[in-house]
Amino acid sequence: MIAQKSEIDVRITDMEIKQISQETVWIKGKKENILIDPNREMLLKDKTNARIVLLTKKDESLVILGDDKKVIVCGPGEYEIGGVEIVGINLGNNEYGYLVTVDGVIAGVIGVLTETISEKRVARIESMDVMVYKTGGALVPKVAVDLAKKWGANYLLPIATKTADQQVTEVLDLVDREMEPGVEMVKIEKDNLPDGLEVVILECQTQ
Repeated sequence: MIAQKSEIDVRITDMEIKQISQETVWIKGKKENILIDPNREMLLKDKTNARIVLLTKKDESLVILGDDKKVIVCGPGEYEIGGVEIVGINLGNNEYGYLVTVDGVIAGVIGVLTETISEKRVARIESMDVMVYKTGGALVPKVAVDLAKKWGANYLLPIATKTADQQVTEVLDLVDREMEPGVEMVKIEKDNLPDGLEVVILECQTQ
């Protein structure tokens, strides 16, 4: 369960988010780094110094790699690791979403889903500042944009998998934006969030 919250000075460091492979997202905070859905090779040769790993699908071959240097979270529950608060949410079919609070910023993370999120599960998520979701699954662009607005997200980051680049274009169409070159990294400032919903396309990096 989540222990008593520690005081965090959000004025010092912004949350940084990168897409470092087709499947993997890296969230960098002031004290902790988080990897989302790395593969086994990336996890064994990690260059990001991430201590926290989140898996949006159950994968025992990765779970067993957790040790005193890597804390691997896979599934529902409430956790606190080095001041980072994590709430894991069951989205069905052994697929999980996460609310991650890093330096005062709440990021919602959703992987590639095989079924739509039920209204009951949608209602369990109250709010977030940033919504990061992978395209190519049952969470189609219109529903993703609607959910981001429902949850009060100020940023929506659609993460293009190799088979779903077209869905990124659809997301931009829904918010009346044209496709532009992706950015290497987005910085999220808790005290300087945009009004409304801003869509940011990340350029896929290589680790």
